[in-house]
Amino acid sequence: MTSTSRPSAPATGPRRAAPQVFYFAPQKKWYLVYQTGLPSYSTTKDPSKPETWSAPRNFQEEMPDIIRDNSAPSLCER
Repeated sequence: MTSTSRPSAPATGPRRAAPQVFYFAPQKKWYLVYQTGLPSYSTTKDPSKPETWSAPRNFQEEMPDIIRDNSAPSLCER
């Protein structure tokens, strides 16, 4: 399978912080937490299968003013 035929994985695209993966037992899901401008996450029940990761979801709708006001311009482009 070529990289163009694979579904888009959540960890592709611009990131600005080191991703973290953890298992949340109450939901029986793995979480991948990372930044795409805003803090984002994806979930799966099997982290060994990249195609099973959910589409990225943001933790919040927009960057809080306090972060935007105190960040370098390149970090606030989204």
